[in-house]
Amino acid sequence: MKQLQSMLARRHTRLMLALLAPGAACWLQSLVWDQIQPRIWFFFYPAVFTSIVLGGLRAGVAATLLSGGLAVWFFMEPRYSLKLSHLPDGLGLLEFLLMGIGVSWWSDRQDRRWALLLQTQRERADYASRFQVLFEQAPVGVALIDSVDGRILELNARFAEIAGRSLAEMRALDWMRITHPDDVQEDLDNMARLNAGEIARFQQEKRYLKPDGSLAWVGMTVAPVKVAEGERLRHLCMVEDITEIRLQLEALAQAREQLAQEKSEQRLRLATEAAGAGIWCWDIATDRFDWSPLCRQHLALPPDATPGYAHFLSVLHPDDRAATDQLVRDALQQHQDYVTEYRIVQPDGGYRWIRAMGRGIFGAAGQATAMLGITLDITQRKQNELNLIASERRFRDLFEYMPIAYQSLDREGRWLDANQKLADLLGIEKPQELLGQNFVDYWADTFRDQFETKFEEFKRTHGVEGRLFLCRADGRPIIVQITGRIQCDNEGRFLCTHSILLDVTEREALEQQIMKMNLDLEQKVAERTDQLKTALEAKGLFLASMSHEIRTPMSAVLGIAQLLEEEPLPEEAKGMVRRMRAAGHSLLTILNDILDFSKIEAGELAIERRPFKLEEMLHQIDSLMGGSARERGLELWVDDRTNLNGRLRGDALRLEQVLLNLVSNAVKFTHVGGVTLRVKPLEVLADQVRLRFEVEDTGIGMLPEQVAGLFQAYRQADGSIARRFGGTGLGLTISKQLVELMGGAIGVDSEAGKGSTFWVELPFGRMEDIPLPETTPHPTDSPSLDGLRVLVADDAQLNRFVAEKALTKRGAKVTLAVDGQAALEHLRGHPADFDLVLMDVQMPVMNGLEAARRIRRELQLTRLPIIALTAGVMAEEQQAALGAGMTDFMAKPMDLNQLSDMIRRHCPSASPET
Repeated sequence: MKQLQSMLARRHTRLMLALLAPGAACWLQSLVWDQIQPRIWFFFYPAVFTSIVLGGLRAGVAATLLSGGLAVWFFMEPRYSLKLSHLPDGLGLLEFLLMGIGVSWWSDRQDRRWALLLQTQRERADYASRFQVLFEQAPVGVALIDSVDGRILELNARFAEIAGRSLAEMRALDWMRITHPDDVQEDLDNMARLNAGEIARFQQEKRYLKPDGSLAWVGMTVAPVKVAEGERLRHLCMVEDITEIRLQLEALAQAREQLAQEKSEQRLRLATEAAGAGIWCWDIATDRFDWSPLCRQHLALPPDATPGYAHFLSVLHPDDRAATDQLVRDALQQHQDYVTEYRIVQPDGGYRWIRAMGRGIFGAAGQATAMLGITLDITQRKQNELNLIASERRFRDLFEYMPIAYQSLDREGRWLDANQKLADLLGIEKPQELLGQNFVDYWADTFRDQFETKFEEFKRTHGVEGRLFLCRADGRPIIVQITGRIQCDNEGRFLCTHSILLDVTEREALEQQIMKMNLDLEQKVAERTDQLKTALEAKGLFLASMSHEIRTPMSAVLGIAQLLEEEPLPEEAKGMVRRMRAAGHSLLTILNDILDFSKIEAGELAIERRPFKLEEMLHQIDSLMGGSARERGLELWVDDRTNLNGRLRGDALRLEQVLLNLVSNAVKFTHVGGVTLRVKPLEVLADQVRLRFEVEDTGIGMLPEQVAGLFQAYRQADGSIARRFGGTGLGLTISKQLVELMGGAIGVDSEAGKGSTFWVELPFGRMEDIPLPETTPHPTDSPSLDGLRVLVADDAQLNRFVAEKALTKRGAKVTLAVDGQAALEHLRGHPADFDLVLMDVQMPVMNGLEAARRIRRELQLTRLPIIALTAGVMAEEQQAALGAGMTDFMAKPMDLNQLSDMIRRHCPSASPET
C-alpha cells in the first residue's frame, strides 16, 4: 500500500495515467457502442475526470484536449452521427472542453490545499517529536500544572528526580503535597496574583520535602500557558536544584557567623562582666553547663565544678525550684525565651537573688540542642524593693491614719484614692465607698456648675490652693481648705491629682466673728483717731497761742535787758541785767523744748539735708558754750579727729541743737574739771561717712538705774535735779528723737561720781569742697544802721518802744505804727520815705499778713523789704508770712544785734541822708 502511495506521488506516473485514461475509455466505449450509443459520454466523462484528479492542472488540460481529439476521431461518420458542422454538436464539444479545463483548475487547487495540509501535519509531527526529546532531556525540571486543583499534568524525569520521586508517583500528587509546609502559603499567594493578572510570571526559592524527610532547595519559575483553545489555564513550572548552592551559602554564612560569634562572645563577655552579668551555656544532649566566672560566683559554684541541670536546681531556694524548672521546660517546648528571678542558697545559709534570662537553640527538625543565658545579681535591688515595700506599708499606714484628709482624682474628677479622714470629713463610713464616685457630687449645689472650669484650671496650672464649699453625706454644709498638685508622666501627660483637705468651717465662723470685731474696733479706732486728731490740733493751737502770748512780753523783757546791758551801768547793775537775760533765755529754752517735743509727737518735724562745714559748726558750739563753761570755772575742749576735707550733707541745725543740749547738760552737771566734745570717724566711704560725737564730762555721773530713766519725756536721773539745776527733762528726749530722725543712735556711758560720756552716731553724705553762701561778717558790737528809714508796725507798745530805742541807737530813723492799717496809710501817703518795714504778724484792725499783701498788691511796692516780727515759730506760720509777700521773718523774742544784721543784709545799698 505504501509502495502504491509512493508511486502515485510521483509526478510522471500521474501524468501517464491521466493520458491513458481517456484512450481506454474511448476504446471501451467503442466495444459496447451499440449498447450505449444513446449515452455517448458514459465512459468518457469519468475517464477525463480521473485524469484530471490524477494529473493535476496540466495533466487535466492535456487529457481534456486528448479526449476531444479522440472523440472526434472515434465518433466521426460513418461510425457516429456527430457532425462538427452541426452547431449544437460543436457547442457540446466546446462545453465539454471548457468543463474539463475548469474541473482541472479546481482539482489543482484542491490538490495544492491537501498538499499544504499534509506538509503542516508532517511539520507538526516533526516539532512534537523534537519537543518531546527536549522535554525529556532538559537539564531542569519541567512540569505542566493545573491552575485550579494543582495537579501535575505533565512532567519530565528531571522534575521527578529533583523531587525524589518516580514519574508515576508525581502524576498521582499535586504540588502542595511535595512542598515544604512553610513555603506553601507563599506559593499560593504568588499563584493567586498570577491568575489575577497582576504579574506575568514569578520566581522564588522554595523547598521540596522528599519521602525520606530530606529537603531539596529549588529555584522555581512559573508562567501561565494555554495548550488549546477553550481549555483551562495551566502553569508551566521550571525548577532548578540549588540544594548544593544553598548548603555552600549556609556553610559560608555559618562560618562567618561562627567567626563573628567568637568575636561577639569576646565582646559580650567583656560587656557582660563590665555590667555585672554572668554568661552560661547548657548542652542539653550531654547535660553539661559552661559557666563564666561571674556566673559561677552568682550561683555559688566552685571554680572547677561542672554540674548538670539537676545540680543547678539543687542550689536554688526550695520555694523557687519547681517554678524555675517548669519555666525552663516551657521555654524549650514552646521555642520561647524566658526571664525569671530566683534565689540561690549560699554556703553560709543565706541566699542571693538572681535575675536569669535564657534562650533555646534548636536543630533543623525543631529539637532543642542547647540553651544560652545570662545571670544578674539583683540582691541589693531586691533588698531595696523590700525596703520600699516596707516604706510604702508605713506610708500607707500613715496615709490611712493621718489626721489630714487626702484624696487622688483622675482626669474626670473621680476618686482614685482616699483615706479614712476624708471619709470622716464627708460623712462616709469607709473610704472605699468613695472610689469611682465624682468629687463634684459632694460640692455645694450653688457651686457645682463651676466644678468643670475649676478642675480644668487645676490641671492647667498644675496646682490649686483655696477654699471649697462642700456638702456632707448627711446634708450638713462644710468649708474646707484645699491644697493640691497634679502628677504627670515622663512626657508631661496628666495622670492624676493629689490633694489634702482641712475642715475650716469652725475657723471660718470664728474668722467672721473676728472680722466683725475688727470692723467694730476699726470704727472705734477711727472715732478715737478723729478725737485724738482734734485733741492734737487743739493742743497745737494751744501751744502756738501760748508760745505767742509768752514770747510777746518776753521779747520786750529781753530787748530792754539787752538795751540796759549796752548802757554804761555800774558793774553790779550790769550783773543783774545779765542774770535777767540768762533767766529769760532759760525760759525761752524751756519754751522751745516744749514746742519741739510737740512737733515730734505730731510728726511735723522735718529733717533737712543741706551742705555744711563741720569745723564751722564745732567752732560755733565752742563760741556759744565756751563762755558759760568759763563762767563756772570749767574748760571746754573741742577735739576734731575726722580729718575730712570737704563738706558734709545733713541737717546742721538739728545736729547743733543736739550737741548744744549735750554740752549744756555737761556744763550744768560738772563742778570741777571740764567738758570735752570729741568727733571721730567710724566709717568713711567715697560718698558717705558715719561719725561718732562724744561729750565727756567730769561731773556727778549716774547710777545704772538712773541711766535707764534717761531719754524719756519729763524724766531726769534724779527728781531733785530739777530743783538743783533746773530744766524740764525734755532736752535728752528731743535729742534722742532728733538723732533717730536723722538715722543715727544716741547713748550714754556713766559711773556715779566719775562723770558721764554721752555719744551720738550719725550718717552724713560727703561732698566736694564747694563754697557755701557767705554771709557778711559783722563785729560783735552793735551794727550801724546810719541813715536807714524803718517803719515799725506792732500793737504792743513795749515792743514798739524796744524796737525804736534799739534801732535809733544804731543810727536808724524809726516811724511807729500801732497796726497794719496804720502802716498801710503811712506807706500810701509817703511810699518813698521808707527803706524797710518791720511788721508784726498778729495785730488788731489789720494783721501783718493782710497788710503785706496790700502793700504788694495795691501800692505796688514790690521791692520794699518787709521783715515779719512773729511770736509764732511753727513752720506753717513762717511759710504763711513768706506767702503773704514778706521778705524775711524773725522770731520773738528777738536779739537786737541779729535784727540789725538782718536789716543790713536786706538794705546793703542804703546810705545816710546828707
